[in-house]
Amino acid sequence: MASQLEKISYFNTGRFPFAEISVNGNTMVTGTNGVGKTTTMQSILFFYGANKSAQMGISRRKGQDTWMRYSYPHINSYVVYEYSGHSGNVAVITYAHSNKIVYRFVTTDSDFDIKEIVMDGNMIREPKVLLRTLTLAGYPPSEQIDKPEQYRKVLYGDIDKRKDKALEAFSGYAFMKAKGEYKLIPEVISGIFLSPTVDAGAIERAIATGVEAVTLDVTHIASQMSLAREKYSTILVYENNQKLINEISSSVKQHQTLEQQALAK
Repeated sequence: MASQLEKISYFNTGRFPFAEISVNGNTMVTGTNGVGKTTTMQSILFFYGANKSAQMGISRRKGQDTWMRYSYPHINSYVVYEYSGHSGNVAVITYAHSNKIVYRFVTTDSDFDIKEIVMDGNMIREPKVLLRTLTLAGYPPSEQIDKPEQYRKVLYGDIDKRKDKALEAFSGYAFMKAKGEYKLIPEVISGIFLSPTVDAGAIERAIATGVEAVTLDVTHIASQMSLAREKYSTILVYENNQKLINEISSSVKQHQTLEQQALAK
């Protein structure tokens, strides 16, 4: 299954009582000031593991609120990410608790509707009620984690069963199975979103160390290349003799027409 961030939902966050955006493909975000373009960008960065203001384009020197203060101003403020992960469909529900952002993972299916679960009419449920509602709806949430490095381990499938006993139960929520310098992924995406110049070295290291080794069948590749050359040669022969081929084809058609006319008489 291909890993894909599908949708982001906002509840009682920033200036949105409720909003959602589908991001499962090539998505262009446009609009006037204040409609949520920057919030969407920062949300995506946060999902991939960015947690520092500078990584998210937030200038503390200009007096901008931190991501937590802006996105989780109330006890019942949530940003929910739905994604197709390494082992299935997952939602991660984020909210503020004890001055930290906490993460709860849920295995979902095609019937999962986060709006129906979070909202009771026009009211937004508080965390305790929300967790109970999830369980009653058949989507029991995970235990909470509140450390960004733990979240990244879960998201990128970097859980060592010997060293990360507390995270062993989270192994089914991986967005992808990465290795090596996956910590560079937020940095790379942040650079693409926020900077006119991209750190090519960071991209190279992230790809080189984050992709599992692949065994190449050299004999098969050589065979395919030979077949491709043969087909290319056939195309060249056709192109070089296209005029003659067209003339022969035209003559055959004329002959068939004359033959049909003769039979008709």
